[in-house]
Amino acid sequence: MIRPADESPEQFDVRPEKRTKKDAPVNKKVAAAAARIPKAKAETAHQPKLSKKRERQEEEVPLHEKMSRLSLQGYKKEAAEAAFRAADSVAELPLSAETLPIIFKLENDFRTILSQPTFPHKEKLQHQYNSVVLPLLDSAKNFIRHHPKSTAAQAAASKGKAFVLGKSALESAKEKNITLEANVDSAQEVILLPEDNTVLKRMGAKAKEESYLADSLFELMSTQAVVGSFDIKQANYEAKPFVQMTLIGELQEEAPAALDLIMQRLTPEAECNAILTGEIQLLDLHYKNLAVAPVIPAACEKYVEFRLGPDFDEPIPLKDFLIKHLNGELDQTQPIQFVERATRRGKETEVLVQTTFKELPREVKSALDCPWQFVIFDTDASIGEDNRLQNLVEEDQIKTLIPLRSVLLELDWKDRPLSEQAIERFIHSDAYDAQVDNWIRRNDAPIYQQISQEARARVEEITTPRIAQYDLSSIRRAEENEYITVSDLRGRFVESLCEVQSRDSRALWRVIESELQYDFKSRAVGAITGRYVIARQLFPRLTVRQQEALRERQANRKEYLHNYMQLLHAPATTRTELERFINQPTTPLSSARRKELLASLRNRNLQALTGISSPLAIKEAILNETRPTYFNLMKSMYPLLADAYALTEAVKGKAEAGENIGCFDCSLESIIEEVKERFSHDLSLMNMAEHLEEQIASIKNPSFFGFMAPSDASDD
Repeated sequence: MIRPADESPEQFDVRPEKRTKKDAPVNKKVAAAAARIPKAKAETAHQPKLSKKRERQEEEVPLHEKMSRLSLQGYKKEAAEAAFRAADSVAELPLSAETLPIIFKLENDFRTILSQPTFPHKEKLQHQYNSVVLPLLDSAKNFIRHHPKSTAAQAAASKGKAFVLGKSALESAKEKNITLEANVDSAQEVILLPEDNTVLKRMGAKAKEESYLADSLFELMSTQAVVGSFDIKQANYEAKPFVQMTLIGELQEEAPAALDLIMQRLTPEAECNAILTGEIQLLDLHYKNLAVAPVIPAACEKYVEFRLGPDFDEPIPLKDFLIKHLNGELDQTQPIQFVERATRRGKETEVLVQTTFKELPREVKSALDCPWQFVIFDTDASIGEDNRLQNLVEEDQIKTLIPLRSVLLELDWKDRPLSEQAIERFIHSDAYDAQVDNWIRRNDAPIYQQISQEARARVEEITTPRIAQYDLSSIRRAEENEYITVSDLRGRFVESLCEVQSRDSRALWRVIESELQYDFKSRAVGAITGRYVIARQLFPRLTVRQQEALRERQANRKEYLHNYMQLLHAPATTRTELERFINQPTTPLSSARRKELLASLRNRNLQALTGISSPLAIKEAILNETRPTYFNLMKSMYPLLADAYALTEAVKGKAEAGENIGCFDCSLESIIEEVKERFSHDLSLMNMAEHLEEQIASIKNPSFFGFMAPSDASDD
């Protein structure tokens, strides 16, 4: 398949043709076909010395301007060829829910290529788009219309679904006079269009990049990702589908009993996605940024427009009908009206049915206890550079937060045991983790496919120290610019590497030259563009600090689950083994609770520990306290979360503790100060407060979130 439009320039072959002793022209395949640029065709393998006039002209043009001028020209023919091949391949695929995202991805890539003002073989590509791609698109749309719920259940926010809904949402927004051009620089403007089953969100460059990275990681890690989106470029918005979703915040306020039952009926895939929100490190997953949706059986698709008596007012979606049932608002005698759709003799008919809750059709009753999944539709503000602390600056005051914010910490569900399927998924995650690491490091980049392993090792030896200098936190803090992105850092790295001034830059290009048999250090057009194309492939998708933080979360999660399962299945457990388990940093305990358990074990004070003197009961009590739950997995991945939560719970109360973790207007400094004022008599709380203070003082360069005005702290 064609790569995403923002990635396509680096995906083409960068190997030039090998030079011969006769010095035949070699620029036909330099740096993703850069030598197909007319200016480059006249140059030879010797790269002859430029005339003095041309040298002066080359020197007067800054390198970054040369690269921006040349960066796209050499890729267009390859992009067209790739598009032809992809369209032919996709046309042969059977139409199904699984192929929908592929079709919509293909259509998006065609539009991106055809949007270029000039393009080789553009007419031929346009014909392919009209004759092959558009019919595929129409077929996909028809499939969605006839299978709306089953498609949603399999891929709640797939690219294809978002595409269809995004287009209709744009039309609806115009009809309702919603001004899409407002707040262009804001990443926080969200427009919910329930009637169109769509979310429209304003996306600045930073938010777009964060969402792209988080969504891509979800797709790599999850078996049922629910974060796909459709980018509406002309309005600088992205569209994501509701898919019959209900916001967690709405359920908290209006149907708490239903929310509790829904959380008990999550699919194993939904549990996994909940854990992934922490592993991918969503930093703004508040109660308006997460939703739930029912996995409605396909047999229920024919039942629509539910109305409740006695008045049978406005129709409600099936998911709202289910929520009312789960919230205890319907009794057996409740009058209900709905429309049943059927196809008879090739014609679609609709029949109005009026009955009671007790007499509902069997198919509808099967949906009453259906499983539920998460809809994660807001994924910017993600993937920080530390797992312990993060800073933000508000009115010149530095605030410190735990680098995680999740509405799931507010729910009782956080302490319920996860399903065996979800636990197994994260115990055996090596394949997923390797796939993620390969993607982050760009191991599929063409340059790595065309040089030897020895040369690659030498390239990485040269570039790794330089890449490590580019971290978002330090640069955002130093330049007082929170909108700097990984793409910006990549641009700086590329320009620095392409200057060929430093010793390590020249050493790098010598290594690549020896492998590809081409002089990349000259000022020739082909060499400049070649350096640019190759250098872009050498910078990873995440900063080194982001990678280290992600790998630490994965390693901590694995270690915790391994240690827990080892203790669980041990036929006999000694006091020393229990102490070792408790002492592990990844065991999900606060610092105070860890000391309390260790002291009790060392003093053999069994009564103080569990109230029962049996060694087996001690083990069971510890296993019960540290069993795999959402909260315990978060505590294993975020080393200071347990202490921060315990202190916040003491200050704010149990109902608001989870709401304030990672929240911009509730810093750790303010919590610690209040603990000292109100709980100076509580040695356990005071010890945790001192522990957090020590961490805040000792961590010199925590992850930096950005600068914030007081009004920005609102969830709205």
